[in-house]
Order: sequence, then C-alpha cells, then structure tokens
Amino acid sequence: MNRDELLERGESGLHQYGDGEGAILYPRDEQAGGTWVGVNTQGVVLCLLNRYDGHYRLDCPSRGELIPAGLRRGSEAAVRQWLSKLDPAPYNPFSLVLISAGGVRRLLWDGKQAQRDKPAIDPWFFMTSSGERFTEVEATRRRQFERWDSGDRRFLGPFPAAHLYCDPDDPGSSILVERSYAHSKSVVRIEVKQQRVELHYLFPESLQRWRAAGRREVPDYETRQLSIYAVQEA
Repeated sequence: MNRDELLERGESGLHQYGDGEGAILYPRDEQAGGTWVGVNTQGVVLCLLNRYDGHYRLDCPSRGELIPAGLRRGSEAAVRQWLSKLDPAPYNPFSLVLISAGGVRRLLWDGKQAQRDKPAIDPWFFMTSSGERFTEVEATRRRQFERWDSGDRRFLGPFPAAHLYCDPDDPGSSILVERSYAHSKSVVRIEVKQQRVELHYLFPESLQRWRAAGRREVPDYETRQLSIYAVQEA
C-alpha cells in the first residue's frame, strides 16, 4: 500500500502496541498519531484510504484512529462485526478495507451515505484514491498495475515493482505519485504467513534517497514481525 500525502506531513515510523496475542503493528502518522494500514496477531489487516468526493469538515476526529480501534478487536469475526456496526458519520469521507483469510470487506463513506460490500479477489484486489482527477488517475494506475501483473511481476525487495512505478510523462497520475504539493510518502507490504505476519515498511527517508539515486537499486526498508496466534476462517 502506497501512502500519498502532503509533502510537509511526516511519519514517525513503525509502532507496536500491546504484547502477545493482543499486539498490533502499524506505521504512525506524525501529525495526528493514527495510521492508514495495520495488522494484528490474528492475521487481520485494515487499510484506510481518504476520499475526496464528499463534504470535508474541519471539526471531525482523525480517520487514522479507526484502524487501531478495529484491530484491537482481535479475531477476524470480531473485526468484521466491528466494521459492520461502525458509524462513519463523525468522520470525513473514507474507504476502510478489511483483508483477512475470509476475503475482503469494505466500508465506503462519502460523507452522506455508507456502503458495505465484499469485492472479489481474482487474484488481486486493486483500489486507489486521489485528491484530483480521480476517474483519470484511477484508470491510469489500474493500467499500470495490470501491465505489471501481465508482465514479469518483478519485485524490488519485498515490494511489487508496480508500487514503485512513476511514469516520467505523467508523474501526477502514477502509482508512485509525484505532484508539486504531495507525493507517495511511504510504501507498506504485509505478508500473512502460517506462523507469523511480516510488515515491510519503505519509510519516507529511504524512499526519497532512492528517488534521488536514480531508482535502480532495491531501497532500504524495515521489516517487523508478529507471531500468529490464530487465523479465523470466514
């Protein structure tokens, strides 16, 4: 997952909260203290994408608090129930995605109406957001991802090369976006294995060094692990 964010907004690294079966792991936003992606010891992943197609209010709580709140529920069934009952009304528009052994579930909130669905994975699940030209940007990024998927599926370290692709002729629409006021700040990949989960974090400083060095070598990244206690089937 790429985090596209304002140039001046920082991150404070990977954080683990709790120990043992109750541990959760995620990168943390430096400004509000929340997150956009995380995982728990049940192998449940939550991702949050900001939406820009609805009314934005200045008096809303941070959307980044939702992922820790959900992951603390523990099992897939408990997180799924939390998602099904979550009232999005206090928050600005967002898309909240649950990924687990039971598939993908989403809560889509445009500021007025909430929609819940279970999209198919065949074999990938693609989703994006953009603060400008969404329809055009979404189509461009989907083409870039499908070109990677139908090609050599190259990886740079643990990261699919598609997540590090920036078209020099259209950097503002690319998966690795670059705009005058915002860019892809970091990249996260989460692997849920039989006995552990691994969170790979391409942190902002490394991503910027990689850009400046010509984008050829595998960038530096950090990996943290959590032991799996149980993976609940749907």
